[in-house]
Amino acid sequence: MNIEEVKSELIKAPGNYYVAVQFDLETKHFGVYYMSGEEDEPENIYLSYEGGGLFSSDGEEADYDIDNLPDELLKLNFRFIDEPIFGYHADYLAYKLFPSLPNPENLYTEQDRHDFSLRLANTINAL
Repeated sequence: MNIEEVKSELIKAPGNYYVAVQFDLETKHFGVYYMSGEEDEPENIYLSYEGGGLFSSDGEEADYDIDNLPDELLKLNFRFIDEPIFGYHADYLAYKLFPSLPNPENLYTEQDRHDFSLRLANTINAL
């Protein structure tokens, strides 16, 4: 679903959450965009971002004005999730969203981490 479709859905069911993901295999940067609405005021819709490098403690967060979005965000493809997933490192966030991936806490070698990155890229490309 694109952003406009998600906005329409959130007005109907403001307590729901939707996510879109971005992953750059070369830099190993993974990011998640969340859209949600307020149950008391369905016209209040929020878009936030959380992401960072895989297997890094560095991370970043951002909030966006839903009425003034950068063009690249308009191309995102969102999907419904049961509950929000916040506050994790990027690799664990990817694992929580895509449980078919191996648990990154058990990946110790560079090869294991590289394989995780490839599987993540393939999983996202298959969406």
